[in-house]
Amino acid sequence: SIVLGFGAGQLLRLGSNIVLAALLYQEAFALLGIVSTLMIGLANLSDVGLKPSAVQHARGDEPAFLNTVWTLQILRGIALYLILLLLTIPITNLYGANDSAAYELYWLIPFIGTMVLLDGLQSSRMLTAERHLQQARITQIEVVVQIALAFLMIGLAWYLRSVHALAIAVVLG
Repeated sequence: SIVLGFGAGQLLRLGSNIVLAALLYQEAFALLGIVSTLMIGLANLSDVGLKPSAVQHARGDEPAFLNTVWTLQILRGIALYLILLLLTIPITNLYGANDSAAYELYWLIPFIGTMVLLDGLQSSRMLTAERHLQQARITQIEVVVQIALAFLMIGLAWYLRSVHALAIAVVLG
């Protein structure tokens, strides 16, 4: 079921991207790519191994341990968001020097950056499910979220016809 879920997710992403490409202008994808690259880079540089430690540690089922991991996850999310805010002006000016459409990054980076705050609030039950190898349940949740996100993105893109549609859908997803 994990392989089917992964395959379904990839096909869904491909299909929704084809529809979105027909509905939106090219710059919308470029702007979102810049923000995504920035966020993924910061997340990878600041990864301290909270998830693997909660999954593999002997105390991984204890509420006190999970609460500590959850608290650290929230603090990491806040720190990442503050760093994103600090990087907004220099990155926007860098890309804006070549393309005036890049000045939309002034609001896109802080808005989409709220995802790092929301990721920090992710329930520790997901960690527990991974710890107990409940991959089928996790895959079901991920596929349902991807389906809802695809419909939301396409609906918003059809209605708004701008990068705002992608930004709103990404944060809500």
